[in-house]
Amino acid sequence: MINFELEDFNKQIKDAVTKYEISQHAFNFCQQREKERLHYKMDNVFEESSSYFDLIMAIDVVEHVENCFEFLRNLKIKGEWF
Repeated sequence: MINFELEDFNKQIKDAVTKYEISQHAFNFCQQREKERLHYKMDNVFEESSSYFDLIMAIDVVEHVENCFEFLRNLKIKGEWF
């Protein structure tokens, strides 16, 4: 369901959207739906030192993270808006 929401969101903006996955199963599912401006990466966004984003959306993620406050603090460093 989240993937389809990203596709709708991607239609409304002019820039590319990148979705990060750490689950191989989820990545395989998403990769089949890649489009011109909708990209998927099998990677941990926190391990990419050079990545910085205009907007970060963590959908259906926080409840799966052991320390959600630390996760949110680290996420804040990676983007302008989240």
